[in-house]
Amino acid sequence: MIAPVSVVIPCYNYGRFLGEAIESVLAQTLQPAEIVVVDDGSTDNTSEVAAKYGTAVRYVRQDNRGLPAARNLGIRETVSPWLMFLDADDILLPDALRILTESVSAFLEVDVMFGDASKFSSEGIVLSGYVASKGILDDVEQEIQPNLFLLETKRFWLRVLRGSPIPHCSAIVKRTAIEQAGWYDESLCTGEDRDLWLRIARFGRYSWCSTEVARIRLHRDQLTDPRRANERFVNTHATFKKLWLERGYSFRQRKAIRKAWADLLWNWGYYWFSQGDIQISRAKFREGLSINRNSVKNLAYYAATWIPGPCIRLIRAAKARMSSDQ
Repeated sequence: MIAPVSVVIPCYNYGRFLGEAIESVLAQTLQPAEIVVVDDGSTDNTSEVAAKYGTAVRYVRQDNRGLPAARNLGIRETVSPWLMFLDADDILLPDALRILTESVSAFLEVDVMFGDASKFSSEGIVLSGYVASKGILDDVEQEIQPNLFLLETKRFWLRVLRGSPIPHCSAIVKRTAIEQAGWYDESLCTGEDRDLWLRIARFGRYSWCSTEVARIRLHRDQLTDPRRANERFVNTHATFKKLWLERGYSFRQRKAIRKAWADLLWNWGYYWFSQGDIQISRAKFREGLSINRNSVKNLAYYAATWIPGPCIRLIRAAKARMSSDQ
């Protein structure tokens, strides 16, 4: 039996991980309709790794245009009614497709079905769960069967707005839902998954299976540097701006967008504040206040940016001493 799911594996210079990702799909107890590796202009051995699997894997290549564009190419290259996007450094557990497709059959009207996932190190050590720690049970509308839950759309939309609880590698998505939502936004280089989940949540239904189906690899390439951290803030800021300009949201939803947007700007400002760039942090706190005048955090830290630098350093030193004494 074949699952009505196409597995798309976008890859950019992750040839050293790609084989393990492919093999985790080939080891499924319920095989997918197809496996497509989308090479996003890699300069490593990605093409050679994909070629090892012969006709079991279809390989397509594009110039380096980023992860959202690679996923969109994968959508165009496949035909199945359901899609799964597995990053090249992550893996599926053997029963993933069977569990997710059987869960879909229990509630046919669902547009996104996702399972749980855990994080693991490059040494293979499982570190933590993902979805179960996000408070998602508060969003349950109906328990369809043990370990399978239909989520209440508006409450879940609010949760995704605050930070996506969906491990991308653990979800299967209805093709028609992606098409109706407008595909992945190729102007974003991070956070494109939350952007898509928010757009699907405007019309679609989500269901969660609490069984672990995938593992998310943590490795050195993911360590945050200032440019990547700032990039995430830039892209999430763009997502919130798009949301604000869209029509059709209720007063409560628009209030939630304002709060989430202002909180993002506080986090962005605090990031630069901790890096010692007072001018940028002050601008972010001020922008947060312009979006939500009731943001006490932005107000307090905006005021703090006017404190002379030597005083700030003394306060930080005092806090560090207090922490070390505890």
